[in-house]
Amino acid sequence: MLALGYPRLQDALQELYPFWHFAEIIVLAAAFLVSFTLYRTILNPFAILLASAVAIFVISGVNIYGLQKFFSGYISPFLLAFILSRVVKSPEVFFKGLTFAIIAFFLFAVIKKAGLPDPFLGRSEYYGIFGPITFGWLMGLGVILVFFGRYKYAPLFYVLFAFGVFWSMSKGPLIALVLTAIVYAIRRRGLGENLILYFFVLFGGVLALNYLSEYRVVSNFAATFSNGDSPDSVRAYFYSTTIQQIFQSPLFGGGVGHWSEFTGISSHFYVHNSILEIISEGGIFLFLAFSFFVIFSLRGASDSCRYIFIFFFFALLFSGDLSYHRYITFILFFENINRTARADSLYKSYPLR
Repeated sequence: MLALGYPRLQDALQELYPFWHFAEIIVLAAAFLVSFTLYRTILNPFAILLASAVAIFVISGVNIYGLQKFFSGYISPFLLAFILSRVVKSPEVFFKGLTFAIIAFFLFAVIKKAGLPDPFLGRSEYYGIFGPITFGWLMGLGVILVFFGRYKYAPLFYVLFAFGVFWSMSKGPLIALVLTAIVYAIRRRGLGENLILYFFVLFGGVLALNYLSEYRVVSNFAATFSNGDSPDSVRAYFYSTTIQQIFQSPLFGGGVGHWSEFTGISSHFYVHNSILEIISEGGIFLFLAFSFFVIFSLRGASDSCRYIFIFFFFALLFSGDLSYHRYITFILFFENINRTARADSLYKSYPLR
């Protein structure tokens, strides 16, 4: 297996321009060095995840797409969070700034799409930050940030962000929000006033969206269990095919970025389900390293951070590849790094005797 892995890794690296290859090595080395300075919370799980990913690259193989996914989903967010934590010292300030940044993004989207032929009911853009998936995720993130924050105009922000979720015309963020609210209700064993408003806005929007878009959300979701040509039935085929392939190489997977090759599906490059993607491409080995990283990172995290993770966990079961993990890993990294810095500062102020 090692003999097969090295040529595949070498082929992938040879496709890179020399400077870009050198730059990626420098960035990876920097991530290792920075992680070793954060010895209290993020060091062990992230270092293990990095080492496990490199091992999978060597054993099972990796291509350019796989490298880009890992760097975009983990290395870049980690270094960016580390740099930002040197400037922003409080998670509360970070979350509040993120909330108002999403509000500004929403207003910019309104201006940008206002001149389009069908700005509210059509999918004018399919990819990028204004695409249905990413836009819906950011709006859903805004709902959670407002829910756990203290804002004078919280009901207005709820309506604005909830409308943004429906406006994305993507059901993944909507389903993720509903499931996150259910998890919250189960854990809290009751419905507070904020949560009641949360449900009211969500389900009221569902009814409006289904009416205005000819029941698109309900019909597409039901098609997941059919053999039609809707996006959901196609993804159901992706899931079943991927599960079959996992049993072919369960321990180390088929190689990061090689999903379309070992499944024989050429129309897409990823399975649209993060759990299946990690296990199929990196095997149980990489999945355990990823699980350890998540569990350790969430230990001691704030409620807002935990429910943001729950929201993206559900959202990533429907859409996105490993590179889309950047939305949650950036927040996890920032909270952990910030908490580590505060712990170190407290330790230096009151040293043990």
